[in-house]
Amino acid sequence: MILRLLESADAKAVAEALGVLKIGAWFEELRRRTGAPSAYALGKLVRPETYMPRIDKNPPQHHNLWAKYAAGLHAPGLATLKQTSALVPGSEQILLAAFWDAFDVSQPLQQRGDILLRGLRPGVVQAIYEPEPLAAGRYVRRRAPKVPLMRLEGQADLQSLAAAVVLLREAFEAQDRQRAFAVGHSVHSLLLMACAEMGEISIDEELLGFFVMKIFPLAATEEINFGSSLGELILQMKMLRAIHSSLKQVGTLSDKPASTKQLRKVPGNGYGFDFGFALAPRLELVDEPDQASEEARRLVGFRKASRKWAFDVLLSGRREKVPSDEALDLMDEAQR
Repeated sequence: MILRLLESADAKAVAEALGVLKIGAWFEELRRRTGAPSAYALGKLVRPETYMPRIDKNPPQHHNLWAKYAAGLHAPGLATLKQTSALVPGSEQILLAAFWDAFDVSQPLQQRGDILLRGLRPGVVQAIYEPEPLAAGRYVRRRAPKVPLMRLEGQADLQSLAAAVVLLREAFEAQDRQRAFAVGHSVHSLLLMACAEMGEISIDEELLGFFVMKIFPLAATEEINFGSSLGELILQMKMLRAIHSSLKQVGTLSDKPASTKQLRKVPGNGYGFDFGFALAPRLELVDEPDQASEEARRLVGFRKASRKWAFDVLLSGRREKVPSDEALDLMDEAQR
């Protein structure tokens, strides 16, 4: 659905795609907080008067709207919002949340970065701004460029993801390609971790598709593109979700929502190079190899070889935390 929207030339395509994500996220929040196992069960819980039992030979009657809400295809009306808000207080706020504006790349960000960042939850604000001035009510960006990204990765959810996208858009609009490239890697990790933290949701593939089409192109340098396809991102998401589940079961990860300080070590090679290399974004040269710099060729060559090794290892059911000498030789050869 989202890919079809974004492939069109319609000026409203981005807004419509974000509408799909907002409605789907609202539905998932309701499902999570009520424990309803399906769209049908949630609809019957929220609006039981619209579900009629079978009478004689007549089939049961009910609205099919909840399946559409799950897919983000239909916006809830005021009556539905009133009932869901009574059942799950505050759930309507996800439809009105300011962080969605961070993803709206249909218009330049310009000077709105700080306005968007200040509207996010306290933990995200604290990741972006220096602590002492913030305590005094002043917003001063952290000077160390990597610190905000590290702190955001430690609390991955949609709001921390939105903050990283703001940083990416600022770098892109300032034409700081190297900064955008670095932030893009963090956005990639945050996206996968946010999906892992949210568990299986109805809009995960739509969210990934939106980033493939509209966000990751902003992270390119003059020589290197983020080349991950939707299929690859889905595979990476499923891998990290499985790892997340395993670490939860053994008690390695916190049960606190959006606490991903340990999980962020997985794409960072902290649990093995096989995991780390497999979860890295695909990189592609913008031009032919003979027109690219040696540095760009080496980086793209290494990324391609290391990801191939990692996927071969993990998809075979094995674990190799450190590449073998043979694998290292192949990675070295790919950089020449």
